[in-house]
Amino acid sequence: MAATGLLTPVADAFQSFDIARQLAQHSPDPFPIGIALLRFSQLGAHLPADAVAGYMSDLLPGDRAAVDRWARDWA
Repeated sequence: MAATGLLTPVADAFQSFDIARQLAQHSPDPFPIGIALLRFSQLGAHLPADAVAGYMSDLLPGDRAAVDRWARDWA
């Protein structure tokens, strides 16, 4: 019984890694980092070299569906 309790999480972890591997084959940039780099590439030319910039969101205030989707994707 204890062996089953130990092996189930291990098997689940391997399955999760396998799914992640398969998804990575179809989408090498799953968190659209490349798109964000392109999107903000011109920003550096307009900021001082020692500036610190942050980005919160481009969601419209009150856009509950987008907030729920964001929370689900990052939970």
